[in-house]
Amino acid sequence: MSFATVTYVALRWLRPVHYVVVTFFYGFFSIIECFIFSAITGTLELPQTIEDWFFAITMATLAFLGQSCFTMALKFEDAGPISLIRTMEVPFTFLWQIIFLADIPDIWR
Repeated sequence: MSFATVTYVALRWLRPVHYVVVTFFYGFFSIIECFIFSAITGTLELPQTIEDWFFAITMATLAFLGQSCFTMALKFEDAGPISLIRTMEVPFTFLWQIIFLADIPDIWR
């Protein structure tokens, strides 16, 4: 939770910077971090099929759009309402899991 707070404050401080620059560097450092962690744990593996590549590219695109929208929101709005909306991600994720995947979550997930 403290890292999220630092992120909100840092993005508010970077308000004059164009949102694409912030989003690019966020993704760039995330890729480096994931690569290092995967190399250390020995789980680095590229997608094997066209379907896997499609899902990976789709997830990357949606993550970029989500981070761009979050950065633009912090540029124009106070951090309080945005952090409240971000906390609603978990309940909405469970709700969408039930509605779209017909998968009822249990106590472990």
